[in-house]
Amino acid sequence: LDALRHHAKRAASPRPPAALSIATVALVCQIVVVYLGAGLAKCNADWFTGDALIHAISVHDHGTPLGMAMAAYPWLARPLQWVVVAGEIILPIMLIAMPAPAVRITLVGLFTIFHLAIWLGMTVGLFPFVGFVAWLPVLPAVFWGGAACPEKPSVATLGRAGSWLCGMACGIAAAAFILQLPWWRLDRLPLPLAMAVNVTGLQQEWQMFGGVASQTQWVYGRA
Repeated sequence: LDALRHHAKRAASPRPPAALSIATVALVCQIVVVYLGAGLAKCNADWFTGDALIHAISVHDHGTPLGMAMAAYPWLARPLQWVVVAGEIILPIMLIAMPAPAVRITLVGLFTIFHLAIWLGMTVGLFPFVGFVAWLPVLPAVFWGGAACPEKPSVATLGRAGSWLCGMACGIAAAAFILQLPWWRLDRLPLPLAMAVNVTGLQQEWQMFGGVASQTQWVYGRA
């Protein structure tokens, strides 16, 4: 937006190499604080024992089959746990301390791998994909050069394929929303639409705090 405003006011001026404003500073600081806060929050007795990651990916309602399989190998999970803690604390600081384009591209790549691992090992809804998207604004201009709109060099586009995919996702979401409006709410969506909703990850019902009823649980184990 800063680049567009710059071109609107000074069409003859060269394109600025970077956009610097209180908004861009706040955006970078938000990314840093989220990961740094998560890393510092892990500096407690539960994580220092070395088994916290094993517990997280082995819980039946969060761990995927791959995550639960990996939890069975402590020699693999324990080193990964320390990589996660160190990465969440050290790598975000590099985004501020070393903002060179190569460093930023490397950081985006590392955190993309991190969120991909979360997606493969845990069932946490759209969280991994939100993580992918959150890092996109940090990519430097050289990365977006190939996707620049030829008519307006300062505008990056999704490209034809990306635009079609986003349009399809919006259409699926709109159809599901209309069919579930209160005054004609359907008990079940048509199967093709329900499958499309699941594939695109649009069904997100996180009712953790909606109603916490009293309940009794039993744990069974082999004697």
